[in-house]
Amino acid sequence: MTPRRPFRTRVRDSALEGIRLAGGLAAASRSRWRARRLLILCYHGFALEDEHVWDPALFVTRDHLESRLAFLAARGYTVLPLAEGLVRLREGTLPPRAVAITVDDGTYDFHAVAYPVFKRLGVPVTLYVSTYHVFDHRPVFDVAFRYLFWKAGTSARVELPDPLAEDSRPLLTASDREQAATRVCETVWGERWSAEKKHDWLGRFAQRADLDWDAFLRSRVLALMRPEEIGTLDPSIVDVQLHTHRHRVPEQRELFIREIDDNRRALGDCGLNPARLTHFCYPSGVHRPAMLPWLTPAASIHRRRDHVRGGVRGLDVGPASVHQPRRRGGRAVSGATALAEGGYWSAYLTPPPDMTRYRSGGIVVDVGCGQGGQLRALRDAGCRPIGLELAPEAARECHAMGHPVIIASAESLPFRDESCQSRLSISTALATRSGIS
Repeated sequence: MTPRRPFRTRVRDSALEGIRLAGGLAAASRSRWRARRLLILCYHGFALEDEHVWDPALFVTRDHLESRLAFLAARGYTVLPLAEGLVRLREGTLPPRAVAITVDDGTYDFHAVAYPVFKRLGVPVTLYVSTYHVFDHRPVFDVAFRYLFWKAGTSARVELPDPLAEDSRPLLTASDREQAATRVCETVWGERWSAEKKHDWLGRFAQRADLDWDAFLRSRVLALMRPEEIGTLDPSIVDVQLHTHRHRVPEQRELFIREIDDNRRALGDCGLNPARLTHFCYPSGVHRPAMLPWLTPAASIHRRRDHVRGGVRGLDVGPASVHQPRRRGGRAVSGATALAEGGYWSAYLTPPPDMTRYRSGGIVVDVGCGQGGQLRALRDAGCRPIGLELAPEAARECHAMGHPVIIASAESLPFRDESCQSRLSISTALATRSGIS
């Protein structure tokens, strides 16, 4: 069953459909305004099996991708390599209806599903690869667990067991499953499980849920490409670029630079030329203006608007939002994913805020709550936290962990005066529409 979309989304889509039928979108695509902009379509995953059913916001099918590319060709769009598009954007020499395509992370599904399509049609794409799991050869735990948990919950073969309790009643309701998933995430982050422990635990859970763990591993769903697969990508089609080694953004300069250096070195071990790795994508939308001076002068940064639908993010990038390092601005993916997701991240962050300053029982709004790291700490301190998040993806993750969250901008807080005790803000710039436009 397809979940009902939020009212605001339905109103927006209805308005856009009306504008389209009236010829407004076609007129805009031919305008001088459009000619000064580079449209960037940003994909994430391509379904090997049923991932698009599990998370249609991040995964699309091969047929969907081919239909999108056919639409671009039929309507006269010019697909440029991103690096070329950014140069021509600055020079003012973009062709009509210029488009660039990017893909995040470098999962195996790109190699198996999307790459053959791009290569056959001769469509260039920029691929941002996070490299830790390229050599680890195991599926990424967080997304793999959520996928397997969903798969077990939709199976009629067995009653879904509690992931953390060997002897407990089955999880019969959506509320039970949501609370159980929250406990798993909090336990893994709080106890700082090693990669080996997470992988072994995930295999045992799959077996308890009557899922074929070996078949899942063989499918390579939610696993990364391997070095030889990255190294043999056609460079005339795929421009592989930097995405950090461990898919995280440390707050300390030395650790931030280490992430990029490790990422560049690992891609070099895959057979790529490290000197050509000059374009960087912030993972998870975590970005600070202070980080821009840490990047090399050759790196190009671009922002992208917070709109995700059907696995593709639509972006309009204009001259004012393309920046060299040392200028203000940056590339924001889907909003402020929480920087503090438990003890695992603590070594990479500045000290967390002192929660004792907030009155027990008081309402505290976490502006830019991401996936709820600070909300959890506020709740543990006895407060009544409410998250405010601009990015629907991050808000959904936060809600799945049991936290109250409102999708709204920090520039227009949806609260009455004096209705809250205090406000907590770790990454307000990413919670404002102007910060990611």
